[in-house]
Amino acid sequence: MQLKSNYIFMKQNVLYLAKSNVYNLAYIDLLQKSGYKLQRWEVGSPSQDTYKVVIIDSDFFLPEKLWEKIIELKKITNVLIVIVPNDKVTEFSVKVLELGANDAIVNTATPQEFLARLNTALKIVGEDIPKYGKDENIQDIGIGDTIAHYRLDNVLGIGGMGVVYEAVDVNLDRKVAIKVLSQDADLKPIHVKRFLREAEIMAHLQVPEVVRIFDIGREPVKYIVMEIVSGVDLENMLIEKLFTPKETVEIILSVALALHKIHEAGVIHRDLKPSNILIDQSGRIRIFDFGISKLLDAELTLTKPGTSMGTPAYMAPEQIDGNIGVIDRRTDIYALGLTAYEMITGKLPYDEKKDEDEGLWETLKEIVFGNPLTLQKYRPDIDPELDKIIKKATEKKSSRRYQTMLEMAQDLQKLDLSLASYGTRGEISQIHHT
Repeated sequence: MQLKSNYIFMKQNVLYLAKSNVYNLAYIDLLQKSGYKLQRWEVGSPSQDTYKVVIIDSDFFLPEKLWEKIIELKKITNVLIVIVPNDKVTEFSVKVLELGANDAIVNTATPQEFLARLNTALKIVGEDIPKYGKDENIQDIGIGDTIAHYRLDNVLGIGGMGVVYEAVDVNLDRKVAIKVLSQDADLKPIHVKRFLREAEIMAHLQVPEVVRIFDIGREPVKYIVMEIVSGVDLENMLIEKLFTPKETVEIILSVALALHKIHEAGVIHRDLKPSNILIDQSGRIRIFDFGISKLLDAELTLTKPGTSMGTPAYMAPEQIDGNIGVIDRRTDIYALGLTAYEMITGKLPYDEKKDEDEGLWETLKEIVFGNPLTLQKYRPDIDPELDKIIKKATEKKSSRRYQTMLEMAQDLQKLDLSLASYGTRGEISQIHHT
């Protein structure tokens, strides 16, 4: 099949802006085999603002036009998906999501992964998914549908593993968040079982800092119902300012104590990062996103094409290479140490300035083999004791880290926060996000 320019999937109300290359041809070949009816966009075809879902290949536009096109399309479409280059996946993914895109797919993703993302988007906007080659008994879920006694009103987030909706519990007349596992995601029964088991454990935990779980369901789809929390996450706060060491210690201490309770119950977060730590309207720390991200676990590695990786920058070495060690509570300790480092410096330890041609794999090599920088490189006035705590939390070998969150918390509690250096803030110009 030759692909020369734009294609639209007329029946499914999708516009696909793509160049002719190996991965786009592979994606379109699977779409046709899966029952999608393709028609090439020509002069006189409906305008772009009539499509509910738009997919754009970042190579389709000149670099200087790509960002403004994303902003333009986001204003006129319900769901915008961008295919980003493998060699600049972190840079491009962060940028397109900041500009308002709903999803970013790396161009090395398998056609099956691409299809799962598209099908998820179609469910969100209430479009039919072709049934060719699929189980006719699968029930599609989207905005306006009701699961049990929860009405789906809006989309809070999407990914290859599922969708998070804003919903209303019609029995109690309250807003909730409901996380629905994708029926198209390639999940083994053991992954689904673990997802529901950990949700059940967390539903019975009384940890104020963790977003509460209200309900768990298995029919007609697998889902978890949670509270909706208003506030600002650390990632967005870091755009505006750096944290003082005192602010950092207080926040990290609260997170460590909360995660210790979770770890003792047998649950590991596995995807801890600033965007998953929120300060609510009352000023309380809240931790969320225990769920879909953990389904990937150690069975899926970064070398498997199409794997949804979360944010590689916060992964511990053992998450990148399973031969290094097992994923356990010390993996969360590593991520919490990185988060503390970034809150103070605006950087990650291995995040030195690279040539533009260096991409994801260079970052991953640094995580596994590189020498983390010390806080004192950017903040010479920092308390050496705080520097030691963050160094220990982010050791490459998990055996050399703190073995429990409680150990880390106890060392944080020993710090003398009255020292002058704890009240000073770094310069905003230091900030550099991966």
